[in-house]
Amino acid sequence: MAITITKPTIGGSEDTWGLTINNALDDVAAALNGTAGTVAPDHTVLTINGTNVTSTAAELNILDGVTATAAELNILDGAGVTTAELNILDGVTATTAELNILDGVTATATELNILDGVTATTAELNILDGVTSTTAELNILDGVTATTAELNIMDGVTATATEINLLDGGATSGWAINANGTNLEFKYNGTVVFKMTSTGTFQAADDIQAVVTF
Repeated sequence: MAITITKPTIGGSEDTWGLTINNALDDVAAALNGTAGTVAPDHTVLTINGTNVTSTAAELNILDGVTATAAELNILDGAGVTTAELNILDGVTATTAELNILDGVTATATELNILDGVTATTAELNILDGVTSTTAELNILDGVTATTAELNIMDGVTATATEINLLDGGATSGWAINANGTNLEFKYNGTVVFKMTSTGTFQAADDIQAVVTF
């Protein structure tokens, strides 16, 4: 606020001019000492210890409310960080601990983007924990139309590939079992040896004359 001074009137104030001047001087001293009132200078150039300050009022006001120490502000001295790079932090709400998760990460943006859109839960991703299958082996499932329920049929199966292949009716080597129409056929080296009909009859194949013993 501006300083208001009451001055003695010319040709008057014979009995009060001294008190009026003293009060005015007190007001000036209080304003300059900062104990009462304020001085709002309007200078074109502000000079401190012989150096002109070139910062604008807007630029100086950036420091309004700053609690950082000189040491903390000096961290930026010589850092070479651009304004654009610092502005990347504008709006960041992550904590130091959260940002430190990235410490040591060597993944590329492309590699991290693989996770973009992933909706699997931690439990679902953990299913892969310990998997030693190769990509080629896992790709066997690519295009499979079996449902989860159908795939789960294999859960707990202990049969070997050789044992499961017994059910392959087209096998041309060793024993095989084939459901052929209404008959259940037992083959050996691709040839029907005996079969069970839909009526429960267990008989040798029509064109088989040899007796098979076990």
